Amino acid sequence: MLWTERFRNALVGPVPQAAGGNGILFLVAISYFNFSPDIKGVLAGATYYGLISSLFVLPVLARLGWSINRIMPGLMLISGAALLTAASTEIGVLYVVSVMLSVCCLMLAGPMMTSLWRQQIPDSALGRLFSQISVIVMIANLVFAYTAAWYVGDDISRFRPVVTYLGIALLFGAVFAWQLPHQTLSANRQNPFNLLALLWKDKLFGYISFTWMILGFGNLATIPMRTEHLIGLEYDPDWILIIVAVIPAVGSIFSTMIWGRLFDRMNFILLRICINIFFALSIFLFFSDALWMQCLGSICFGCGVGGGNVAWNLWVTKFSTPERTTDYQTVHGFLTGMRGVTGPIVAYALWINFNMDTVVWMCGAMVVGSCFLLIPVIKHGNR
Repeated sequence: MLWTERFRNALVGPVPQAAGGNGILFLVAISYFNFSPDIKGVLAGATYYGLISSLFVLPVLARLGWSINRIMPGLMLISGAALLTAASTEIGVLYVVSVMLSVCCLMLAGPMMTSLWRQQIPDSALGRLFSQISVIVMIANLVFAYTAAWYVGDDISRFRPVVTYLGIALLFGAVFAWQLPHQTLSANRQNPFNLLALLWKDKLFGYISFTWMILGFGNLATIPMRTEHLIGLEYDPDWILIIVAVIPAVGSIFSTMIWGRLFDRMNFILLRICINIFFALSIFLFFSDALWMQCLGSICFGCGVGGGNVAWNLWVTKFSTPERTTDYQTVHGFLTGMRGVTGPIVAYALWINFNMDTVVWMCGAMVVGSCFLLIPVIKHGNR
């Protein structure tokens, strides 16, 4: 399984980052198609619509009795075809729909993969082994982002071969997904909203999810604002991609293995607070006119993403039984989707009606506040 996952993630890993508020697919929407702030706010949350839909789609797939290693290739084929459509169209609406469909299908895999990892990998080695896969993803992100920045240069209209590569990579990734171990999707087969009851039935899970909601909203709302901030400073597209995509990838690569080992050994709540601190520093440092502060803020953001990726994918394994891992991760993913979709929209509304400083201070305060809210439950971090 590990070798299959290494190759699959090396191919498809750059896609969610490319579609996020700091990726080339979002930069194309801003600088090539010149969408309105409303559309940009929706597109900035593209990677999170799949997480929201997982609450409804995964129970249906579970009832059909399909295995994970057959569901995932199908989703990736649809995702790849949609990106190839986005690479070839001149119609703005079709571009947005294609990108969102592609990323939505890809993100449905998250809860399924957490369940598969829980069943195939010993709990004591989850953090260490998953961090190895995460490093591969970060390296792939770094290589892709740097190559895209180099190829596009100061002319964003050269984006089509870059997006075409992503589409083809997804098609090849489907081949490796087909080789994953056979495991029937185990998820709630009843009313999907019944899953949300986990938030009050498991009070610790619900409280940590609440603090994560505050953190995530503040952090995710600022991601597209980073790109807008640099565009306002009249940076060329290649420099924007280097600052918002390449430099964070470097920070993630050097920090992920450390975070993975800490996940296996450290009190989880303290680990989460440490990760949050990096996100807070990234917000307060990045939004300045000084290039060195923007770069330092991007490094902090990358370090936070390195830890956040490990924590996001694995933390429910500390709070759920193996057979309910998919259910817990589905709820966690749904909440992530909600804050990922609404955060950028609210950020754009605040920016239009007030200013960028309002967005920065509000979001930074939410991230800092989430750290203080976690302090009362530190004693439960070794659960």
